[in-house]
Amino acid sequence: MRDSTALKVRRTLAELKSLLQAPAEKENLAFSLWPSGLSRGGITAIYGCGKTEFVAQFLFEHPDLQVAWIEEQLSIFPFGFLQRQIHLHRILFVESKTQTEWTVLQILKSQAFPVVVLYSESCDDKALRRFQLAAEKAQTCFLWLTLKSPSGWMVQRILHVQRSKDKLFARRTDLAAK
Repeated sequence: MRDSTALKVRRTLAELKSLLQAPAEKENLAFSLWPSGLSRGGITAIYGCGKTEFVAQFLFEHPDLQVAWIEEQLSIFPFGFLQRQIHLHRILFVESKTQTEWTVLQILKSQAFPVVVLYSESCDDKALRRFQLAAEKAQTCFLWLTLKSPSGWMVQRILHVQRSKDKLFARRTDLAAK
């Protein structure tokens, strides 16, 4: 009887080892304006007219997620979220001033926020790589709002948001979409 129990334990340990070595699938968070969802564990860059509304709609659709909203100098109007029925108690607004990279990394490393939004005109490649690695480790949905289409292999997905009449549309513009 002991031998069969030991065999079961060995088999279970082998299965556990194989599970630990298998790459984890990245979970996408469902989103009505982007049917394939926004991914966790990578950087999604969003630019164009309506990018803030796009993210606000995403936050509205996920009322259970805690969010860190980071800007060098706060320009977001928090009461705009209230108008869209997004409760402010779940959003941490951070003004990073000259310490944006450090601030973003500390928030990602804390793993306290399933969604991190960075509103920044540009980021250098080294910072983006650090953000990418930290977001992957934390399995965070990292949304980078920027003024123009970024370049660099560290960005998993680039979305161009446009407004037509009263509707928002997004299209993927990175190399993986072509």
